Amino acid sequence: MPSASVLVPIYNVERYLPACLESLRAQEGDYEFLCLDDGSTDGSAGIAAEFAEKDGRFRLIRKANSGYGDTLNRGLEEARGKYVGILESDDVMYPDALETLLRAAKGARADLAKGTYSLWWSADGRDVVQHEVPQQLLGKVVRPREHDFCYLLKPTDWSCLYRAEWLSREGIRFLPTPGAAFQDTSFMFKALCSTDRAVFLDVP
Repeated sequence: MPSASVLVPIYNVERYLPACLESLRAQEGDYEFLCLDDGSTDGSAGIAAEFAEKDGRFRLIRKANSGYGDTLNRGLEEARGKYVGILESDDVMYPDALETLLRAAKGARADLAKGTYSLWWSADGRDVVQHEVPQQLLGKVVRPREHDFCYLLKPTDWSCLYRAEWLSREGIRFLPTPGAAFQDTSFMFKALCSTDRAVFLDVP
């Protein structure tokens, strides 16, 4: 069983995908990376296949186009890791991000470990880390239902690790609505409502 599975939903992102997958390849650990090709019509699937050939932690899953939510649900079904994370295919992961989140989740026995993130402007190289969590709650076990701020955070499902057994037991899945945007909103709301043990970090 891998320590963590990372789900990468892919649809016509050949411009960004090499950097995305390279940032995963740089993560050191017994992870698996599920490249979920949602019926791309460009070269995205070929790029993911190249990574899978070079690094056995990558696995390419090709499927007919059905949208973000349904694609990530397929990934949750396929994931074998004790924890599950998400990396959107036009994003990159900071070095040691998985190790940092995994250590926090295990140390707190948390169902959900959430880091922060940065906004990056590629044209001028600006990288602005976001600080959204009150300092007094950082690194502690938090029961989200007791803290309003949890529901005011941006629903960045891709800045978290989730305990896979807990997601399955609670039936936390994405809405499989083709063409819909912001499907991470309901997923994060369900996740925050369903746990008594979350930990928040101020590390991107």
